[in-house]
Amino acid sequence: MQEELIEKVINIEKQAQSLKGDISREIKELEKKYEKRMAREEKLKIEKDEKEGEKIIAESKEGAVKFATNLEEESKNEIKKIDADYQKIKADLLKKYFDKIVDSGR
Repeated sequence: MQEELIEKVINIEKQAQSLKGDISREIKELEKKYEKRMAREEKLKIEKDEKEGEKIIAESKEGAVKFATNLEEESKNEIKKIDADYQKIKADLLKKYFDKIVDSGR
């Protein structure tokens, strides 16, 4: 009877060791799966962030091009306005200086 109990205890101990080994292997497998999943998710996040960054850069570049185009157009319009103002007074200025030159010669 005592031998049977000892054998049962030994069998229980063997089963416990076997279960412990199984659990350890299962934990290691789950850790590997988790690490792979985390690496995959990190890669996807990096790709997503890169795409978002490229989108932001493209939008910024587009905005800068629009701003530069508007600024160039405004500059052209301002130059045209200044030129038009100059053309309006050019004849008067030439006459004024011509008269001064003629008057100074007398």
